[in-house]
Amino acid sequence: MKLVWFFFMIQVLKINGWIFNLKFGPRFNVAQKEFRNQINNRVGELSSVRGFYGLIGPDVTVHNKTTLYELFTGDGVVQGAFIDKGKITFQRHLVRTDKLIYEIENGRIPENMAVKMVFMFFNIFNMLPNILGLANTALFNVDDKVMALFERDLPYLLDVNFENKTIETIKKMQIPSMNSFSAHSKFSKLRGIQTLDYNVLKKEINYLELNEKMDIQYKRSIRTKYIPVIHDFLATDSSIVVCDAPIITHLPFIFENKIPVRFDTNQKTQFHVLRYNDSSIEKYQSDSAFYIFHYVAGFENNDRIEFFAAIYENLDFNELNIHGKYRKIILHKLSKTVTMEKNPELESMNLDFPVSFKDKIVLRNVENRMIKDFVVCQGLRILKRIQIKNRMICGEPAIVDGTPFLACFANDLFENKSYLILVNLDTYKITEIATGLPKFSVGFHGLYMKS
Repeated sequence: MKLVWFFFMIQVLKINGWIFNLKFGPRFNVAQKEFRNQINNRVGELSSVRGFYGLIGPDVTVHNKTTLYELFTGDGVVQGAFIDKGKITFQRHLVRTDKLIYEIENGRIPENMAVKMVFMFFNIFNMLPNILGLANTALFNVDDKVMALFERDLPYLLDVNFENKTIETIKKMQIPSMNSFSAHSKFSKLRGIQTLDYNVLKKEINYLELNEKMDIQYKRSIRTKYIPVIHDFLATDSSIVVCDAPIITHLPFIFENKIPVRFDTNQKTQFHVLRYNDSSIEKYQSDSAFYIFHYVAGFENNDRIEFFAAIYENLDFNELNIHGKYRKIILHKLSKTVTMEKNPELESMNLDFPVSFKDKIVLRNVENRMIKDFVVCQGLRILKRIQIKNRMICGEPAIVDGTPFLACFANDLFENKSYLILVNLDTYKITEIATGLPKFSVGFHGLYMKS
């Protein structure tokens, strides 16, 4: 009877709309955080380029943040450069998520774990916005439809308008039977959109394939041993590979205003391999604990699956001190075991966010919590370290077509200035283009797309 009364009261609140308008302060003025600026002086290196470089990330000031959780839960902001035959227009746009629209009306939601848990609970009944729906992780391009992704929500469709040189949020995309959409979804003509969602309570991952209209064509569930916090997955021609890292519940953290999970270094990471042809699932056992944020350059034959990735042998969501080690990982099909190969020169570097071009891989390197340089590798062999003096790189770069340029945003270390940086990957010549704008926010993933 109490349960019936509880659900009745929820419906009353929902009808009256009272719980939708919890006032936390003055309306949030989004316009103050957005900008647009055009550089009229044409850049010779880009005279034949018509395209868009965009970087998405959390709208936060990094030096004020002390934990990974705080960094991951900043509002999604797209910072972009429209390149039109040497002329460049810069644009900064906050993605209009359900959470942000709510805060525009009701003020900023407090950074308090108890308040966030209230929002997460009532979001189950669609009575409050998804406080984890932040659209801050990756930009996903499917036939010139650009979406802002975050793995605990559905995609937000953006209008990246080359003619007007503007970025706008169109809408949140609704996909029946899905509540979340992998921040590292893939797209190919053969398999369509490949994505994941996961259920932390059931310890279950759902692999899905969708067509370009976002209709689900295929679905297969994978049971995990640990809490499935899956940031990325590997897709080969024959299978997908998912890392099952030892993330476990730790409820005492709630009373310390921390996210209630921890990484258990005493347990061992597993991999789950789902075969396309027969939907079978194989499990591979490693001999250590590690987490993977990003994969690159997967390869599969009859004996093995091998790929490169940045692994993390320790992971604390309540800290910012993490160290990515770039290694080659091999899954042996006969023994169902996992081995690694490493280059001692790379082990001291903090590497991640791999970007592929031709047969090479570019990784960003972090020193003292700042991205100072890029490392170009062929396999595990270092080809070049690209150091950019007096600049802090803001996030993942992208490869610009034609003469291969590495494009990224960067801030001056000493002044309130920002730049678009281009690195010629044939000659390693560095070109800096002043934006005429204040410093950029930190970003996660970058995207380049042709006009």
